Amino acid sequence: MIVETLSEKVYGPNRDRALISLKFSLERAFEGLEVSVVEVHADGEGWVSVSLDGEDVEVAVEYVTRLYGKALSRGEASKLSEVRGRLSKISPEGLTVDVGPGGLKAFVPWEWLRIQLSPNAETVQDAAETFCMVENIPVYVKILDPSVEPMEAKLSERQVRLYASWTKSGLDRVVATSTTRSRLKKALKASGLIRNVVGIEQLGVLEHAVPCKLASDPMRVAETIVKRIPESNVALFYPEKAREKMGSRLMYP
Repeated sequence: MIVETLSEKVYGPNRDRALISLKFSLERAFEGLEVSVVEVHADGEGWVSVSLDGEDVEVAVEYVTRLYGKALSRGEASKLSEVRGRLSKISPEGLTVDVGPGGLKAFVPWEWLRIQLSPNAETVQDAAETFCMVENIPVYVKILDPSVEPMEAKLSERQVRLYASWTKSGLDRVVATSTTRSRLKKALKASGLIRNVVGIEQLGVLEHAVPCKLASDPMRVAETIVKRIPESNVALFYPEKAREKMGSRLMYP
């Protein structure tokens, strides 16, 4: 049996529901393989670990870590390694990202955030609001100095490309955290707003982006989500605003 800690966290009232959802998703993905999902567990900090067993367990582990990433352990990071973490704090100095159990963190200074993503933003908060950087949202970072705590980092090219793709799409998006995909889909269907969205993009087990169709009202979608899922946290992404903040960075993500 292999136990792997993923760069995936669960939290809030939907914590247990998210673990059940993840286990079900993995069992469906592994159909046809000689592997069983023995357990999907979360520690006190919310970091998710999966226990897998069977003849094809190595293939299954590779699939899981490729999809959700692998949480870092102390001393494991190397310079320029890419890590999938969770945004835990926004301060005037930059972004703090949880990257592993035991309080392991990375820090993206405002200088790097401005250079890489948002040269026309005035503050960290301005950039964070523009790109829906809310607590617990998954963020890919590249480690610059693993010898300090928190480790110095910058956004990875993958993360910058994601925001650039959202901007170039021209679609408003509603980012919702602290809810499973099934609850989010159910809320949109029940309100009749499912026809106003393109789909549901999964960022994490409890984090999603909902691209809205042209001429639809993203604020109405956001208000409906909050009304039907009170524990959810929503943010609005407007491509016009993002384009203004990115400036020339949009050409070279």
